[in-house]
Amino acid sequence: MLNVLVIDDDKTLNAFLTRSLSRAGLACTSAYGGLPGLELLERQVFDAVVCDVKMDDLDGLEVLKRAHGLEAPPPFIMITAFGQVQTAVEAMKSGAEEYLEKPVEVDQLKACILASVERRQRQRGGPDRPSKRTSPTSPRGTSHLVGSKRWLDPFVGLLDRIARTDTVVLIDGETGTGKSAVAREIARRSRRAEKPFVEVNCGAIPASLIERELFGNEQGAFTGAEKNSAGFVLHAERGTLFLDEIGELPLPEQTKLLSLLSERTFTPLGATQSKKADVRFVAATNRDLEQAVRDGVFRADLYFRLNVMRLTIPPLRERVDDIPILVEHFRQRVTERVGNPCPEFTSEAMNLLGRSKWPGNVRELENVVERMAILVEPTAKVTPADLPGHLQRGSAHVPDTSGVPKVEATEEASALPHLAPEEDIVLKEAVVAYERALIVDALTQEFGNRTKAARRLHLKRTTLIEKIGRFGITPDEYGGTGADDDD
Repeated sequence: MLNVLVIDDDKTLNAFLTRSLSRAGLACTSAYGGLPGLELLERQVFDAVVCDVKMDDLDGLEVLKRAHGLEAPPPFIMITAFGQVQTAVEAMKSGAEEYLEKPVEVDQLKACILASVERRQRQRGGPDRPSKRTSPTSPRGTSHLVGSKRWLDPFVGLLDRIARTDTVVLIDGETGTGKSAVAREIARRSRRAEKPFVEVNCGAIPASLIERELFGNEQGAFTGAEKNSAGFVLHAERGTLFLDEIGELPLPEQTKLLSLLSERTFTPLGATQSKKADVRFVAATNRDLEQAVRDGVFRADLYFRLNVMRLTIPPLRERVDDIPILVEHFRQRVTERVGNPCPEFTSEAMNLLGRSKWPGNVRELENVVERMAILVEPTAKVTPADLPGHLQRGSAHVPDTSGVPKVEATEEASALPHLAPEEDIVLKEAVVAYERALIVDALTQEFGNRTKAARRLHLKRTTLIEKIGRFGITPDEYGGTGADDDD
């Protein structure tokens, strides 16, 4: 079965293409934007990529160009709006195999995928060469766990023992610590290594679609259900199902997942007969599930069912010895991806990295290295002055409130704060400035993840996005990419 990556930030179109191609016999993975798509391409092998040209975070042409820096890049089929002839020409010049105009006919798209894969295999003289990236249907390959022997060796030894069983595993750790990489490593070392590895981000699927996406549906289950459709559980048959961000699963779906874990059976939407599930379950979260149970937002019985074998990945600030090793690893990887030789870091810059808080953990460090590859000349060396401002200030947790009027609290706890008697201020401007600083701080602490920043601020995600646009907040201010990324 061919493995196809669908990259489109339009979730409706993405879901339509993914479901349609899955029904047509292809194994599909979704990426809701150019940056998430590139991350998947860097660590997984795909037979083909379907990519929209117009996306907010990173346009499809840039994704195409960067992907061609990878080892054995897959063929790209680009999707363009009707009449964008110049864009189509540019896509072909950049190395796209095919381009299709919207609205896309699924049969035509599948034919393009098959033809592109066949053409690419002929050019390479047979099936695709092995790659260092792992396949979504076979996680066997080179380990991508990087770190100091002091931490990594005992951790890998534990992974080996876990991998020999089919025990449910719960991985917890802060955002960006590499939970997905650990899940893949467990699958890679297990007896299911040659079978599918299916990754599901429970926080990225709309609540109304979770049951259908997980368990599939029967023909006629709802309006528009013209065929039987397999869900993620069936796609992972005899392999590993990785449930990322399990703490974001709504309570009604938690009940159905509990039944799946307990009985190893599931019922597709609209079906009357249950089906057996032969899969190994790995879950991950960056939330305190015990607290979520106490708060009544996570089922206690599901938590106990998941918490059989627990792996906690320490944050980067507790693995300072790993930083020089990771920097060198990322320098090599960024050089291949960006095309620019990545400069070395001075000892002063490395010391500053070691003192930083790293709320975004390993992913934040990689982004800093990539930023240096772009901004610093390859022949120069990275100094502390080159590093992002929040690192130079010594803590990524401290918001920059320069220009915000100072507020002092009185000694009486019940008293209201009073303004420092320095100057007259306009209250509205002061409130806006401080609100902006708080939003930047929340985004910094959650490393650009708008969903988690909104939760931290007790805002709706849409409200936060509106405020980010209104205040003109850019990713440079918080060291992020502007895209939700929850690994």
